Amino acid sequence: MNYSIDEEGFRAALNDVADQVFGGKGFKRHGNGKSLQEQIWFTISENVGEGFCLGQAMKKIHELATKQDNLDAWNTEILGAMSYLVFAYLWYNNHQGKIPDMKSVEESGVEALISDVIPEFPRPRTVRIGPM
Repeated sequence: MNYSIDEEGFRAALNDVADQVFGGKGFKRHGNGKSLQEQIWFTISENVGEGFCLGQAMKKIHELATKQDNLDAWNTEILGAMSYLVFAYLWYNNHQGKIPDMKSVEESGVEALISDVIPEFPRPRTVRIGPM
């Protein structure tokens, strides 16, 4: 990836972000044929707001320091950070900046996601998810 530093290069970089989400590491680890609204980032954001995506982007940016000797890994990580920033942008604008309502674990769908990954996970009954 050697893009010019102009509008064409900028648009090419954004296309790389989309390629990662819909065909690269993001697709393989999270997408797997699911729509964006069926993916974990969306479910978590529905419960806690755009902060999840912003935090994931920050984590990926922080991890860039460990990838400096591997250009492919560095590119993958920064494209992931950019993807999470786009997810935050989409979620926030779709919700017009409103903080999500508090939901119970059962209402949120998180319990189903956890049980898919950890079938024996204990089911909390009174835990509330969302801003206090």
